Amino acid sequence: ETQNKKHEDDHPSSDSQNGKKEHVSKHVMVLGDSIIKNVDGWRIGRSTKTRTTVKSFPGATVSDCYHYFTPPLKSDPDQIIIHVGTNDLKMKSARTTAESIVDLATWSSTECPSANIAVSELTTRKDQENINCKVSEVNNILKKFCHQNGWQFLSHQNIDSSSLNRSKLHLNKKGIGLFASNLIKFINNQ
Repeated sequence: ETQNKKHEDDHPSSDSQNGKKEHVSKHVMVLGDSIIKNVDGWRIGRSTKTRTTVKSFPGATVSDCYHYFTPPLKSDPDQIIIHVGTNDLKMKSARTTAESIVDLATWSSTECPSANIAVSELTTRKDQENINCKVSEVNNILKKFCHQNGWQFLSHQNIDSSSLNRSKLHLNKKGIGLFASNLIKFINNQ
């Protein structure tokens, strides 16, 4: 599960009124763990008129992401949205998980100094008793760090337990749709 399984959808153009393709200049890169594995970058790109790439690294912990994020960040995206931490919560405290996400975001900003950084909050989960308390704590810490560092914070408050599949960790079709919708609204407001 820790192998580099990626989901990449790059569609750098959208239809204009005259039927020709118009060039899209903004490149949005969404990098994360298995929670984003079924999010279609090309659909996000079509809705936002951006070139959106979604890369999922199932099973990856935050520390694994330094290795996994290096190749995609070489494309020098304009916007980086980071959604990680899901796989750290079982073994680490909320504070340690949040701080490691902040360290990864800081590193990403040094790798791509011209990119805008956004941290996507962890989505709800019910796969372990009291795990959602840790999710809430991580998200509260992340929100504060984002404010301190001038990063954007992507909220998923509309994703609840009815958006989870049988694993009670990953998103079902409804949850994927809500996650994608949150991304679209976020990108369009930039």
